[in-house]
Amino acid sequence: LTHLLGWIGALWIAFSTPFQPIIKRLFPNYMAKSLAIHTIGNTIALFFVSIHFVEQITIPGFEIGTGTVLYVAVVLLVFFGIILYLGFDKKNYRFFLFIHQETAFIFYIILIIHVLHLI
Repeated sequence: LTHLLGWIGALWIAFSTPFQPIIKRLFPNYMAKSLAIHTIGNTIALFFVSIHFVEQITIPGFEIGTGTVLYVAVVLLVFFGIILYLGFDKKNYRFFLFIHQETAFIFYIILIIHVLHLI
């Protein structure tokens, strides 16, 4: 069950994240709803991935590997996304946006490596 939750969370983030800039450019009228769905959906996905991660670290012989790095990337991705969404630091908005976008890029690279590592 926890593997399924991990897959659901990772796939939600992997497929929903690229749609955000597309919707922003093509359908600006729906940006507020889209951003809310993106933020809430990715936060729920983080919860699912967290359940999977906690189950994995309780297994005897757990090794810090791609799963741990991937989890840190997801946490940072959601953290910086929430900072952007709530507008905590409007002065440094461009910086946080850059960090958020680059964390998403890192997430995709590590996700691919993590899945290939399991094969």
